[in-house]
Amino acid sequence: MPPSAAATIKPLRIIHIALTVSPVLFSFAAVMMTSGKAAPALDPTITMALVGGLAVAILIAAPLVAARMMPRLAKVSDGRRRDLARFEDEDGRAALGKLRQALIVRWSMTEAVANFGLVAAVLLNDALAYGPFGLVAIASLVRAAPTDELYQSVLRALPDRAGATT
Repeated sequence: MPPSAAATIKPLRIIHIALTVSPVLFSFAAVMMTSGKAAPALDPTITMALVGGLAVAILIAAPLVAARMMPRLAKVSDGRRRDLARFEDEDGRAALGKLRQALIVRWSMTEAVANFGLVAAVLLNDALAYGPFGLVAIASLVRAAPTDELYQSVLRALPDRAGATT
């Protein structure tokens, strides 16, 4: 893998893993913050509906916002694999930078779903309220992992050295 592509792609994998693991850590925080406290003064149904609604809105918005930030992607594969060294030129670096931004924004917004669960757990003084939020966040983050096909789609959409797309 070319040095600058590796300097972007490898940290993206680490960032993705860290954001995927963080909801698990939030579950421990939810347990610690809700143990031994008095019953909440809030109605659980209304609280879960409001916090859940906000989480769903963020979950819907995350891929939409990321899609607007993405570099151009090739819709159809011609079956050929492109060399990651193509990310070394000016067009490739720009596309990889846009891809990195879009992925991190999507992952961060998706992780926010777990944060809403933590808020619900604290407001309701019930660590179990965190569960659905954490599980949805983890599943969504796993689903949003970067794939080789995504990188290849970016590479296929880059203009070739003569100006046409490859």
